Amino acid sequence: MLTDILRGISKGSNQIHNVFYYRIRNDRNISKTTKKIMSKIYPQLETIEIDGKIGGGLMISHNFSVIYPETAGENLRIAPGVVIGRNGDGFPKIGNNVWVAANASVIGNVTIGNNVVVAAGAVVVHDVPNDCVVGGNPAKVIRYLAEDDKLRKEIMFPVDNN
Repeated sequence: MLTDILRGISKGSNQIHNVFYYRIRNDRNISKTTKKIMSKIYPQLETIEIDGKIGGGLMISHNFSVIYPETAGENLRIAPGVVIGRNGDGFPKIGNNVWVAANASVIGNVTIGNNVVVAAGAVVVHDVPNDCVVGGNPAKVIRYLAEDDKLRKEIMFPVDNN
């Protein structure tokens, strides 16, 4: 598996490169020496900045995003131009199955619930409840997602391995 990841990095995939660098840097099972060697061989690129505690299933659609949550749950989906970061009073906390659309910003000590879509260009500066779509500046709930909502099913990342 590691060799497959390294092959992907060597082929010029900047997104895989920085996510790989983030995972190496934050994995407690990898020795400090190995981390130092990997950071010299594969230094972090300037196109995506990643830090914080992020669960599995991270998907970054394109480069040029800044991702600094305090925590992020499983299946965080990031579109191009997204900024997630601190605003003096703390870092964002992001739930599971969250899709942050293009050029949206999540700023400060806010909590985003589970199963949330942050619309393109939205500026999140207040807490966001579970199961909803938010948009605007400042972001407000546009609608809630019902259990059988098509959009909710799309952000839940159904897996089809066939």
